[in-house]
Amino acid sequence: MVDFGQDLWYTTLKGILSEPVSRTLGGIQVAGLDNVPAAGPALLVGNHRTVSDPFLLGAVLPRRVQYVVAAFMGKLPFTRELASSTGNIVLPVSKGGKSQELIRRARRLLRNGRLVGVFPEGMDNFLNGSAPGTVSKFHTTFARLILGLRMPDLPVIPIAITGEEERIVVKFPAALLKVVDPHIPVDAAGGIVAPVYNKARIAVGPPLTFPEVADLPPDAHDDFVAHIVETVRGEVVRLAEAPTIAILDAPPRRLSLPGFFDDTDSM
Repeated sequence: MVDFGQDLWYTTLKGILSEPVSRTLGGIQVAGLDNVPAAGPALLVGNHRTVSDPFLLGAVLPRRVQYVVAAFMGKLPFTRELASSTGNIVLPVSKGGKSQELIRRARRLLRNGRLVGVFPEGMDNFLNGSAPGTVSKFHTTFARLILGLRMPDLPVIPIAITGEEERIVVKFPAALLKVVDPHIPVDAAGGIVAPVYNKARIAVGPPLTFPEVADLPPDAHDDFVAHIVETVRGEVVRLAEAPTIAILDAPPRRLSLPGFFDDTDSM
């Protein structure tokens, strides 16, 4: 069932936030936007290094995207309201139930012709202190989703989000989030850092399809999941170096949330 209230709220937030997001981050460059279908279902798969990634995509994509959201986002009051009001898929904290919940909810959205966005790196780049420009390993849940959907014509759209430089806007210990999600490692090096890009770039690649999922024998599932991960991640890595053209451009503006932001730090 389509929730027109959520659609309206998403459109309202996009109208309010797109210009400030662009100005604050020094502009957004994008290439390949026409690779996103104008109608019908698609799974958007992107890298994930900054807290601004879903807002950047929302600013430039003409269609509403419903993202797969980390479990802890559903436990914090502000992020819980933001995620639920715009119809995102908040994963359960229970590790064993994540794949089943994702497949159940994503199947319903995609069969209703929706765009679903996933970030298969999860929180790895926020936890492991990886260098700017790094695309970390992709977790397999999104590939198992593609396999479980059994939609051979489903467009899988690779997206690379990069920037001229990163600056850390939030730092906090991993133990803080472990309270709401026990699977976050407490001993993450340096705690959790949350950067944003200056002069963000978005490159959208041509759709990929995996028609073999229609009748793949069970004994081939694991190998095919690995194939999906390797194929999609390879495209994201390639796109991370793709040329871009500017469509939203503005001088950078300092973010101003006292106590949380530190413009002197960089990654």
